[in-house]
Amino acid sequence: MNYFIQIGALKSNEKVLDVGCGVGRMAVPLMNYLTDDGAYYGFDLFKDGITWCKNNIAVAYPETDIYTLLNKHGLEVMNKPYYGLWCGRHEYTSYQDIVLTKKASERKLRMTREKNPPLVSILIPTYNRPHYFKMALESALAQTYSNIEIIIGDDSTNDETEILIREQYLPHYKNITYIRNTSTLGQFHNDLTLIEKSSGEYINFLMDDDVFYKQKIEKMMSYFEQESNKNLALVTSYRIRIDDHGDPIDDVQSTQRLYSEDTQLNGIFLGDWMLRAGYNIIGEPTTTLFRKSFLTEPFGTLKGREYACSVDMASWISLLSKGDAVYISESLSQFRHHAGQQIHNKLLQGCEDFTHLVITSKEYGFLQNTTDYRTALLSAYQWCKGSLQYYRSLPDLIPDAHVRLSHCLDIIIKELNY
Repeated sequence: MNYFIQIGALKSNEKVLDVGCGVGRMAVPLMNYLTDDGAYYGFDLFKDGITWCKNNIAVAYPETDIYTLLNKHGLEVMNKPYYGLWCGRHEYTSYQDIVLTKKASERKLRMTREKNPPLVSILIPTYNRPHYFKMALESALAQTYSNIEIIIGDDSTNDETEILIREQYLPHYKNITYIRNTSTLGQFHNDLTLIEKSSGEYINFLMDDDVFYKQKIEKMMSYFEQESNKNLALVTSYRIRIDDHGDPIDDVQSTQRLYSEDTQLNGIFLGDWMLRAGYNIIGEPTTTLFRKSFLTEPFGTLKGREYACSVDMASWISLLSKGDAVYISESLSQFRHHAGQQIHNKLLQGCEDFTHLVITSKEYGFLQNTTDYRTALLSAYQWCKGSLQYYRSLPDLIPDAHVRLSHCLDIIIKELNY
């Protein structure tokens, strides 16, 4: 509006206060400055280069914005009225004279997807805990989203889980695929096998001791299915920590709620945030639903390195280098923390993983700001320094822990001094 005042000595009237959007604020008052032949008093609109006024300026009220009204119905504008052409002295609040065409292919695609929504693969790796596994599987079967396949990779050393599945589930659920590994693959390779067997456009792991809320997949898929979110790599959410008995326990730093409402985030921004923080703010594999086509490296690897502890963080960085994320503020899953969980190996492996993650992530477009990179390096330094003190107090726990952590610290210090 200030630009119009500057070049044409135009003055707004009280109608400016009635309209919310910037375009609308100009559209209504400018009607007062049209001559009988449809031109403007005082200046030539097009000579002054305001050609953007041809686009959607006839809207008088933001809630009737042309794109808001039409895009969701599969329509597009082929010809729009604009001021400077004669269009009469009235405020536009309807579009009866606008030429429209149906975007037939998009409308057909939308209708097809409503009837046949994209397939989501829920992948459940399991190992020797049929009691928890049963709860996890039941939560997957209870999902309100209609098009789901469930693939189970059984790495157990006994037959309890297999008997449970074959007797209680396989005869009744056609969307369950059960794979009994002939030998124990380990978590990493069990996960990879499940992804290879999956047919879904979207993947969500469900660890065998975790639990989904019944609307988890439906609510997350609602963001993937929006036309504007074709660049969406993953959707995550707040998650609740539970104990062995399923009772909620307090948040730790990594599980605290990031936002009070659902928020879409630039992928690089979110990845940088996680790396600076030094812990997994995005969530464990159970928490996150991701687009399979964006996973161009094996799950849990980054630049060819197999991660032993920070498997999920490696893949979140890989995915977020290709697209954005949505954070849902409500809890959609429960992450089980077991009392007395052994962290001895994980602590050492986590330090090695995170050191590699911080340094390698720069090649994926993260931490391009020097301050951000140094902050992430200092987070890695603190983890390694604290772990070194821990293993010094238990020298027989992992004999080579001191050497391995010292190597990580040397790498970090070299980068900090570069």
